[in-house]
Amino acid sequence: MFKRLSKGLLAGLLMTLILGIHAYALGNGEVQFSDPTTKVGHEVEVTAKMTAGGGLIGDGELVLQYDPDYLEFVEGTGSKDASEGTVTVFNAGTGTETELDYSIKFKAKKEGETEITVSESTSYMWDNSNLQLTLGSSKVKIEAGDGTEGSDSGLMGTGPEVTINERKWKIVNEIPESMIPEGFAEIDMNFSGEKVKAIQQDSSGQQALYLTDGREEKLFLYDADNGSFSPFELIDVSDKAYIILLQDDESVEIPKSFQPAKFTCNEQQFPAWQHKQETEYYLIYGLNKGGEKALYLYDSQDETYQKFAPNLLTKTEARKAAKKTPRSGFLGKVLDFTENHLKPVLIGLLGLLLLLFIITLVQKHKIHVREVEIDDLFDELDGKKPGVKSSRKYDDYDYYDDDFSGTLPMEEELFADDEYDDYDLEYNYGDDDELIENATGAIEPQRLTDTLANHKPIDPDAPVRPKRPRTRSEGVNQKFHVENDDDFKMDFIDLDD
Repeated sequence: MFKRLSKGLLAGLLMTLILGIHAYALGNGEVQFSDPTTKVGHEVEVTAKMTAGGGLIGDGELVLQYDPDYLEFVEGTGSKDASEGTVTVFNAGTGTETELDYSIKFKAKKEGETEITVSESTSYMWDNSNLQLTLGSSKVKIEAGDGTEGSDSGLMGTGPEVTINERKWKIVNEIPESMIPEGFAEIDMNFSGEKVKAIQQDSSGQQALYLTDGREEKLFLYDADNGSFSPFELIDVSDKAYIILLQDDESVEIPKSFQPAKFTCNEQQFPAWQHKQETEYYLIYGLNKGGEKALYLYDSQDETYQKFAPNLLTKTEARKAAKKTPRSGFLGKVLDFTENHLKPVLIGLLGLLLLLFIITLVQKHKIHVREVEIDDLFDELDGKKPGVKSSRKYDDYDYYDDDFSGTLPMEEELFADDEYDDYDLEYNYGDDDELIENATGAIEPQRLTDTLANHKPIDPDAPVRPKRPRTRSEGVNQKFHVENDDDFKMDFIDLDD
C-alpha cells in the first residue's frame, strides 16, 4: 500500500514538473478586437492587436471567420486564402515589438449584428518559442443605410460632440486597453453634464479623452480648467520612460540662445525653440512618466532627447565657456592665445613659411652667381673665354663666401706643385739663364732689375710656346741651390733701385 502511494506521489510530481516546464516554455499572449458600428453599404474597419505578455513577439497568423450574409471582405494585413466567410491575416515583428497590429476591412451588406471570430492561430515569440494566445472576437453592429456608400472607423462615438480646429469629434466611451499608456488609468468623469470614460495619469492628474470623427479615433489631452483639447503625442525616450508633448502654457523660461520654432510629430505641430547657432538642437515642452512638466533638449541629428537644465550647454557653448577659463603658466597662456586667435596665428605661420622660402631662393641664386664668377675666373686663367662652360666642378669651391680674405686656394694649387716649380727652374728663356742662377747658385739682384727694365710687353697675338712636360729623371738631375731647413735664407729684390 505504501509502495503504491509512493509511486503515485512520484508520478504526480513528475507530471507537475513536466507541465510546469511546458508552461514556462510557452509565452502567454492575447488577441483583442475592436467592436465597430457601421451602416449598410459602408466600409468598416476591424482592428486586432496581438500581445506577447511584455516579451518580444516574433510573428502571428490568424484565421478569421465571418458571416458572408452581413459582411464582404475587402482587404486585410498580410491577407491570404480569402474565401466566402474565411480569411487569413499575418504579421511579423522585427525583434523590437511586444505586440502586432492587424487591420481588416469589410463592406456591410445588411442591417443587424454579426461576429468575427478566430478559428485557428499560430504565433511565436522572437526566440521561436511558442506563444499561447487568449483569443477574443469582434462584434460588428450594422445600422440601416442612408442610400450612400462611405467608410466608417472601428469605433462609433456615443458621447457628447466637441469641435477641435473646426473639426467635429465625438467622445468614445469604450477605450481599447492598448491605447492606455503606462501610468494612466481609466476613470469616469463628467463632461458637459454627461458621464463619459476618460484616462488619467496617476502622478500628475493629467486627463485625456478618446475621440472619433467617424474616420479615425485618437486620444486628446483635456484641460479641465479651460475646457481645451490638444493632440496626444507620446514619444518613447527609452524602455522605461516617455514624453507626452505639451502646448506652451507660458510657464517656462526659454534661454536667450534659443528662438521660437515648430516641432512636428506624426503630422502634428507643437511649439519648440531652436538654438540660434547650433540649429540641430531644439527645446520641447513635455510631460514625463513621473508626471513632471519640463523642457527637453532634442538633437535632430542623433534623434535623442535629454532633460534640459539651465546649466546644460551645447557643444558651442561648452567651448566658449572653456575659453573663458584662462590656463596658468607660460604654456597655458600660449595655448589660450592660440585657441582664441587661431586664424591670425595660422596666417602668421603661413607668412613666415613663405618668407623663409623666398630667402632660400635668393640665397640659392646668389650662390649660383658666385659659382659662375669663380668659374669664369678659372676660365681666364686657363686661357678660355669667360662665359664658356668650364669643365671644373663647382663643388670644389663651396667654401667661398662674400667676405673671404687671404690667399686663394688656387695659388697654392698653381705654385705649390713641385712639378711646375721644377719646370720653371729648368727651362729658362734666352739670357735669363745667368740672371737666375750663377755659379754659386745665388740670384744677382742688379742683373734681374736690368732685365725687368728692358722687358718688352708680351704680344697677345704672338704664338705661345708650348710647355714641354718634364720627366722624373730631369727633376732629379736638376741643379739648384738648396738650403738646409734650419738655415733657410731669402734674398729680397729691391725694384726701386
